Parts: sequence; C-alpha cells; structure tokens
Amino acid sequence: MDTNTAQATPEDDAQENLAQETELTVEQELELLKSEIESTREQALRAMAEADNIRKRVEREKADAIDYAITKFARDLLGVADIFHRALQSVPQTDDAVVKNFITGVQMTEQELQKVFEKHGVKKVVALGAPFNHDHHQAVMEVEAGDEHPAGHVAQVLQEGYTLQSRLLRPAMVAVAKGDVVA
Repeated sequence: MDTNTAQATPEDDAQENLAQETELTVEQELELLKSEIESTREQALRAMAEADNIRKRVEREKADAIDYAITKFARDLLGVADIFHRALQSVPQTDDAVVKNFITGVQMTEQELQKVFEKHGVKKVVALGAPFNHDHHQAVMEVEAGDEHPAGHVAQVLQEGYTLQSRLLRPAMVAVAKGDVVA
C-alpha cells in the first residue's frame, strides 16, 4: 500500500457525514430563523396597524363625546322651549301695556334660548310644508291634502323636532296631508 494515497476510513466517512448533516442543519436553522423573523415582522406590522386603528377610534370617540356631550341636557331643555312656544301661542290679543310687556319678555327669552341652541349645534327640524321624512318626522295624524299642502307633505307641526349636530334629538310630531302621493 502506498502511504501517499489516503484511503477513506469509516471514521473519515462518519466525520464527513456529520459535517454534511451539520451543514444541512445550519441551512435548515437559517431558513427557520428567516421564517421566524418574517413572522415576527408581520406580527409587529399587524400590532402597529392595530394600535393605529385603536388610536384613530379613540380620537373619533373623543370627538363624538365632545360634540354630543350635551345631548341629555339639550333634550331636557327642549321641554322648556316647548313651554315658551305654547305660552306664546295661547296668549290672547290685548291692548294692556303690562301684558304686552310681559309677552315681549317671554318672546325675548324664547329667542335667547333658540340662540343658545344654535350656538351649541341644536337646530329645529324643517317640517312645515316639507315632504314627510320618517327620519325626522313622526306622523301622529293625517289631514286632507289641499293646495297649500300636497299629499305626503307635512301640513301641521304639533311639536317641533330638533337635531344636535347631525343626530336627531327629537323628531317633529306632525300631521301629514293624505291622498295619492305623486312621485
């Protein structure tokens, strides 16, 4: 046997196999780590997107809370506005200066209440003569249609309706002209 020629011994083969297995294991481990990094990256991106969505939702809810914080208070004051309106509608005509001054005071108070409502985004619902809109009007009765109020339109307002910003506080209670509605 020639000493210069190296022959592979079983030990050498085992070491070579171990080296190949180690290389495969390192490559496999590298691929595993790459997939874990990608998975972690996707999770981080999703978490950041979710956090951004939560931040935006909280900002929206905060803005709504600010805009509509007075809802209950405004609804309570609608009763006061109704009382002023009814009081002014029921006053008989008179020449008595004291009564006239009292009526003027009540009118001014009602006007000031309406100004405060407007200032805070509380507005009357347009009703009289408008086409009936179930989103803003509550029909409580029907009346015969005429020249002044065609069928399907509001003929009489029994109680004013109000909105706060874009939300309905209270629908207008109305009488609707009945008859065939022409579309």
